[in-house]
Amino acid sequence: MTLSDTARQRQQQRQAVLNELDANRKRRQKAEGVLEDAREELAEILVRGRSLALKIAPMARAAEISRETAHKLLRRESDEHA
Repeated sequence: MTLSDTARQRQQQRQAVLNELDANRKRRQKAEGVLEDAREELAEILVRGRSLALKIAPMARAAEISRETAHKLLRRESDEHA
C-alpha cells in the first residue's frame, strides 16, 4: 500500500464519519419534531383534564411526568391561548 493509497483511505474514512454525523443530525432533528408534537398533545390533554376538574397529581402520574412539568405545560398552553 502506498502513501497515496493510505491518504486516500484516510480521506474516505473521514468523509464516511462526516456523512454519519450528518445522518445522525437529521435523525435527531426528526426526533425533536416528534417529541415536540408529543409535548403539544400532552399539553392539550392536560388542558382537557383541567377543564373536566381533574387534579394535577393524578394526571401527572398517568402521564408519568412531574406535577411541576404538568403545571409548566398548562401555563404554557394558557399563555399561548391568552
